[in-house]
Amino acid sequence: MSGLIKKERYSRWVMKLASIVTGLSLGLAMLAPAQAEQANLGIMSGGVNGTYVRIAQNMSDALDSSELRIITMLGKGSRQNIKDLIELDGTDLAIVQSDVLREVANSKSIPGATGSIRYITKLYNEEIHILAKKPVKSLKFLEGASVGVGRQGSGTEMTASILFKGLGIEVDPINVSGQEALEALEEDLIEAAVFVVGKPSNLLKSLEEDSEYKLLDITLPKSVDFPYFETELSHKDYPGLIGKGDEVSTVAVGAILAVFNWREGSRRYKLLEKFTDQLFSSIDVLKSGPYHPKWGNIDISTEVPSWKRFKPAGQWLQKNGN
Repeated sequence: MSGLIKKERYSRWVMKLASIVTGLSLGLAMLAPAQAEQANLGIMSGGVNGTYVRIAQNMSDALDSSELRIITMLGKGSRQNIKDLIELDGTDLAIVQSDVLREVANSKSIPGATGSIRYITKLYNEEIHILAKKPVKSLKFLEGASVGVGRQGSGTEMTASILFKGLGIEVDPINVSGQEALEALEEDLIEAAVFVVGKPSNLLKSLEEDSEYKLLDITLPKSVDFPYFETELSHKDYPGLIGKGDEVSTVAVGAILAVFNWREGSRRYKLLEKFTDQLFSSIDVLKSGPYHPKWGNIDISTEVPSWKRFKPAGQWLQKNGN
């Protein structure tokens, strides 16, 4: 047999062997587990100057991993956040006020809301601030007055309506955002403005000590069932609005981390289960790290009346003895 024929046969054998090896390699690659891709969860927060967006961004900063990314989105108030949580693609979580679900259920403005929404945890308390010019002595002076109550459909508008109605004070509600409310006050277009935000509010803290504004005391009558509880604002919170050693009585509403109630076992459900585990396991980091001071107030075991807990959150708490 000539050397040329032997070389040709050898070459064909080598090529066949290489083909077999390549096929085996491809087969093994297909059997090997694929590298996990990073999944996204969208959280609807609040306006650019509010506490919601800072809290949401804190969660993104602390919890983002190679497997899970939390995307912060600017929202337009608690009622709209509930609507977005139900209807808007890419929205899995939302920060909302604790009084919104009861209001939505009573008004039937968002069909199916109570069945579609659960909560992971109460995050912190949001204080109700009523800012007015110094000649306004108390809330009673606002009877018939023009009052800024936040954007139309916002949580602030909803809370202001509940509050003034319960207090028996009839005001002329004006829909303006936070910054617009300050400008309207400056131009005497309104006589007061309501801000529902976790203290300290950057917007209100920016007011100088010699400003012409004051924060009004809020005292709730015991005869009315309010979804709020009593608290106070201090000079430390707002040195430009409250004197040293003084306090302003007010009330607060809870800020809730709400979640869409995906079908149990579905991919989105499992992602939210992973998020819940990461959040609850990172509470100490969020409390001690360079994050918003409101994290120091969180108690993940707190039950929220009229709300149902997201099942994996309840299971985590039970497993960890909370």
